[in-house]
Amino acid sequence: VLAAAGATPPGAEAGEEAEVCFPMPCFLAGDFNLDPADFRERTCESAFWRAFEFREPGGEKTAHRSNPATRGDFAASAGNSGPGTWTSSALGPEDFGPFESYAADVTRAAEGLIQLKLGQVKLEVGLRALERSVLDVQDLCSEDALASANRAAMREALEGCRKSVASAVRCLKRETRIKKAKRQRKGLHTSDHRPLHFECSLGGPSTATAETLMDSRQQFQDVMV
Repeated sequence: VLAAAGATPPGAEAGEEAEVCFPMPCFLAGDFNLDPADFRERTCESAFWRAFEFREPGGEKTAHRSNPATRGDFAASAGNSGPGTWTSSALGPEDFGPFESYAADVTRAAEGLIQLKLGQVKLEVGLRALERSVLDVQDLCSEDALASANRAAMREALEGCRKSVASAVRCLKRETRIKKAKRQRKGLHTSDHRPLHFECSLGGPSTATAETLMDSRQQFQDVMV
C-alpha cells in the first residue's frame, strides 16, 4: 500500500519499488475499460498491481461493442484470496440482443416525444395566429367595414378553426404526458455489460463465492430511465 502511494517502503532503497503484500484477502471486480492483456501491460511496472492475479470470464465478451473494450470487465485478487481453483463466467447472451432491443425502445420513445413536442409547437403558433385573426375581425366589425352577415360568417369560421386547433393542442399535451409517464425499465440483461460470476474452490468442504453484478452506469440495479 505504501508503494502504491508513492512512499518508499521499509527495507527498500530510494527509487526501488518493493513488492506489495496484502495482509488480508482483496478482490476487485469491475469495468476496467481495457482488455486484461492491455491492463497487465500498462500496470506491469507497478508493484501494487503485480500483487494481483487477474480473473477473466473465459475470454468471453463482457461489454457491448459501444464500450471502449468488449472484454474490459474482469476481476483481480490478491492476499489470502485462496490458493484454490478460480472459475468465472459472464452471464446472459453474448450478442447483447436484449440490450440492443432495450436501446431501440428508448430511442423510439425519445423520437416519439420529440415529434409530439414539435407538433405541439406548430399548432400553438397557428392557434395564436387564429386568435389574432378573430380579434382583427372584431375590429372590422366596429369599423363597419363589411356587411354584417359576412362579418358574422367570417368570425364564426375563424372561431371554429381556433377551437379545433386548441383541441388538437390539448390532445397532444395529453399524449405527451402519457408517453412521459411510461418508463423504460432497465435490468441485468438489458445492460451494455454482462453480469459476471466468480467462484473460488478452496479444496475443502467450504466454497468461497464472490459474485459481482455490474452495470457501468447504474451498478446493475433496476432503474427507471
